[in-house]
Amino acid sequence: MPKIRVGVIGAGSWAVASHLPNLAKDKDVEFIGVSRKGAEMLEKIKGDFNFQVASENYQDVLDAGI
Repeated sequence: MPKIRVGVIGAGSWAVASHLPNLAKDKDVEFIGVSRKGAEMLEKIKGDFNFQVASENYQDVLDAGI
């Protein structure tokens, strides 16, 4: 079965504290793209959850093929 390709637009505190950690527990989830304002936090989220794409432009997440 193919993995669920997840993209997050607007990865705020609730997503980072709850949604992403819970999704990361599922082996069938693949983190593709994340978008939010703030380059420093964006890079941290990308690294913490192994997102392939991280951008302040939400269109980059959509273009990544979620």
